[in-house]
Amino acid sequence: MFFEAQIEAQKRYFSLVRQHENLGWNSVQLFRRHGAPVDSSADSATLDTIEELKSTIHRLAEEKRLVEDKLSYILEDMAELKDQDLCSPFGAPDSMEVSPERYDEYVEGLLRQGLKVVPTPPDGNCLYRSFAILANISESQVLEIRRFVMNFLKDNATSIIDREALNTFKLPEYVFFHKVDGVSSDRMACLALAHAFQLQVHLYNLAVPGEPIFEIYGDRKCQNVVRILFNGNGHFEAILPL
Repeated sequence: MFFEAQIEAQKRYFSLVRQHENLGWNSVQLFRRHGAPVDSSADSATLDTIEELKSTIHRLAEEKRLVEDKLSYILEDMAELKDQDLCSPFGAPDSMEVSPERYDEYVEGLLRQGLKVVPTPPDGNCLYRSFAILANISESQVLEIRRFVMNFLKDNATSIIDREALNTFKLPEYVFFHKVDGVSSDRMACLALAHAFQLQVHLYNLAVPGEPIFEIYGDRKCQNVVRILFNGNGHFEAILPL
């Protein structure tokens, strides 16, 4: 698969960087030990080792350059994916510019319902960070949560998305792109999160006028419930009981 090849290229690149740095350091140490240029007192084995290291460094440098070229194409591909409409058939939650006054009013409405908002940083991982807070998981595992959810979606899409919607959905591209650290989430991510962890996600949306109400994602038979706030500006925050 194309995307697996991209990931392997990235791994190969960083492996080459480490090899290149290590060999470079070994070569420097040998030159320091025996002089630069190497003097006649160095034995032939050391000279052979130095020449071998120099040759290997040049080879790795060339291979590294080729992999860097390949990575540049990967970055271009990702930029193109970002420009495409990769939202799920469910789209993003309704959005609007929300004033600070509306936010405060909404938070007060939640308080009247016995709920409080726990802010999260606007880093693109806010949906998964909110879930980590609610599930008492270390926030250092946010990227692992994101990838787990996207892998679940890839393997179980047919069981959580109806066939008609799935036929119009660029699933491989969506999963690949939404595994990336910092990519904003949408309704599909909420749905996948709910099914991956076998719970209900109650999504509150500031863009919906009036008192706080929520959409339900996941199986309504699930007993476990997490509450998440979408603030209307593309950002998710956790909601906890008082």
